[in-house]
Amino acid sequence: METMEPHGLSKKGLERVFKFEGYGNKNGPYWFIGIEEGGGSIEQLRLRARLYDNVEDLDAAHRKIGLREEMLKSSTLKVMSKLAMAMIGRSEWMEKPAYNEYHATELGRADGDTFLTELMPLACPNMKVWPYESICPSRDEYDAMVRPGRIRWLRSEIATFQPCFVICYGKMNWRHHQEIFSDGWCWSIRNRQPACGTRDLTWTCS
Repeated sequence: METMEPHGLSKKGLERVFKFEGYGNKNGPYWFIGIEEGGGSIEQLRLRARLYDNVEDLDAAHRKIGLREEMLKSSTLKVMSKLAMAMIGRSEWMEKPAYNEYHATELGRADGDTFLTELMPLACPNMKVWPYESICPSRDEYDAMVRPGRIRWLRSEIATFQPCFVICYGKMNWRHHQEIFSDGWCWSIRNRQPACGTRDLTWTCS
């Protein structure tokens, strides 16, 4: 029988949530890398530890934890849907009914064109809130403990799966996104535009 810590997660449960990779198809051509998922609480973390595999289908995962409707309201995921549709070459990518449909039925799907992952594995309401003190005393300690390994993992996965495009977003931690591409694999668009890259381009941001 697994020993439960005061936060309600076993050692294996903690390993599962820290090793969560993302949503969708890692063999897909379009990858999105954010800072961390929104939302998040100890209660949700317990559900994820029990129900999630390392890689999940976006729709199925949020059904498992009762958050599908919240997922469908995400403005970030709507922007991802529009970008993915534009890159795929769908002419209706700016039309609300079309990108809402893509969001609901194709984004982050196990057999689709996209893989959605994060620089950090735990979902959090915002950068100023830290709901996991019972796991790690502070966000700073969590960042120092987890981020270097996560960057190495992302770098390795990108080298292994070689997606055609990687779109990084989340301006506050941009320097850490750059570390993923320290070999000059990618480039960025400045002035608050989405950051996109291909293997044919090099970093241009400062």
